[in-house]
Amino acid sequence: MTVTPVPFSLSEGKEIIVSGVNSPGCERFEINLMGGSDYSDGTALHFNPRFEDSQVVRNHFTDAWGEEERDGDFPFTADQPFEIRIAVTESGYKIYVDGTYFCDFNHRLPKDAVKSVYLLNVESADVAFNNTIYPVPFPLSEGIEISVKARVRPNCSRFVENQVVRNHFTGGSWGEEERHGDFPFSLGDSFEVKIAVKDSHFQISINGSHFCDFNHRLPKEDVKFVTVNGGIDSSKVSFLKKNSNISNSNRSSVHSNHNGSGSSSSCRLNNRNNSNKGMNNTQEF
Repeated sequence: MTVTPVPFSLSEGKEIIVSGVNSPGCERFEINLMGGSDYSDGTALHFNPRFEDSQVVRNHFTDAWGEEERDGDFPFTADQPFEIRIAVTESGYKIYVDGTYFCDFNHRLPKDAVKSVYLLNVESADVAFNNTIYPVPFPLSEGIEISVKARVRPNCSRFVENQVVRNHFTGGSWGEEERHGDFPFSLGDSFEVKIAVKDSHFQISINGSHFCDFNHRLPKEDVKFVTVNGGIDSSKVSFLKKNSNISNSNRSSVHSNHNGSGSSSSCRLNNRNNSNKGMNNTQEF
């Protein structure tokens, strides 16, 4: 049993990543998002894979257990490592297992009431926390540069294709993918991606070398947020505008594929409303 404090108030864009392996001989293990260190403190999400009947039970607890949800397959193998990523959305939790979407669980208790992550029957456990949404502090125009620094997790599952996919999303569907180019990323290695805003396109460089251009498919001025998520650690996002430098660190750790449903994104930069405008001084989040 381990209890890990949550280092921030849960809100849309935050993630909880749990990796480990089930305890030897156990028939089930648990991941619980709680208001304290006990079920009775309020359990907003009870995630309970059960090997004995090959089902994953999801529930909540206040004074009693709520209605169970058991639909879905069983993506776990006994005694094999796993990674579970719980992404907080406005309406619920979006849960991924080993990089693959598994299910949604609608909020039954206020998400900001979650104060700890309680694990039961999990060995070699690592609990990490991630902030994945960053407001763009000014309208995008030529001369602005966005820098993303991070480290690829050694067990990142999306590297089987060894391709860098570029696309946009609007009107409820993805556009045409662009996949040409080499694959300059390695498992376990740090990287820096720079996105320079040009009048007609985004110019993308990786670790100091030009990688590709991506022509604007949506108005660049409409970009309000940058999302960074998936199989990465220790990420930092910076925005540079002429003599301004606004940086944003996003990872808090104990020891990343964006679902664009209902919004628009340009080169995976999300269009959402943001009230921060005209910021010319250095600001850290």
